[in-house]
Amino acid sequence: MESTIDRARSYCARGRATGGCARGLSSLTIHRAALVGWLLVGWLFAAGIAFAQPDPSPPEMLEDAELTAITFLDADRGWAVGDRGVIWHTRDGGRNWQRQNSSTTCRLEAIQFLDANVGYAVGGWTQPYTHETHGVVLRTRDGGQTWQNIPGLVLPGLAHAKFFDARNGWALGDGSPLYPSGIFRTDDGARTWIPVP
Repeated sequence: MESTIDRARSYCARGRATGGCARGLSSLTIHRAALVGWLLVGWLFAAGIAFAQPDPSPPEMLEDAELTAITFLDADRGWAVGDRGVIWHTRDGGRNWQRQNSSTTCRLEAIQFLDANVGYAVGGWTQPYTHETHGVVLRTRDGGQTWQNIPGLVLPGLAHAKFFDARNGWALGDGSPLYPSGIFRTDDGARTWIPVP
């Protein structure tokens, strides 16, 4: 398959032979145009696709999502998380469960509540084709009635989290070239994460 650069060179060579090659179309110009094109494609990919979570699932699919973790605060109150961003909550020891809106569509891997109000859930998704993982951290301060997706985090997919209080916690995720250990700590309630070497 002939590349764009090869086609431009061929065009210019034919044009020179007939005296019709575009003025100023040099090999350097062709390479610059190709580089700009690839940079534009890369930027569009990163801006529009690379950080996009999976598409939302229809409600009937959320009812059957695989569960990955469960935690109970006492004999009655508990939460479970799983695929498609589902969070389930019980107030009667697991006899009945209600789905809470997580505001995310990615797989949640772990959940922890410090008390009846403050809780955290972590997870992430894998980007198709690049296989890069992207982490998500959710926080609630009202027992899961509302979940806040912590904005601006650049983390790999997270699998586990342990909070010691409302400010201090650790998370374990996928290793990556940027974060080889995949271990992170926070001291500001999950707003920022510091990689642990």
